[in-house]
Amino acid sequence: MNAVTGAAQIGLDRPGIPQDSRPSEALARQRARAVIVWNAPQG
Repeated sequence: MNAVTGAAQIGLDRPGIPQDSRPSEALARQRARAVIVWNAPQG
């Protein structure tokens, strides 16, 4: 679970990727998925 969340966060926070080049809808969907994974029960 942590690996998936980490990958999502890296995709959102990586400075090499300009945020303006990504569609806001896809960005919001990725952020929501990261939150869902983060809040998922561990185990």
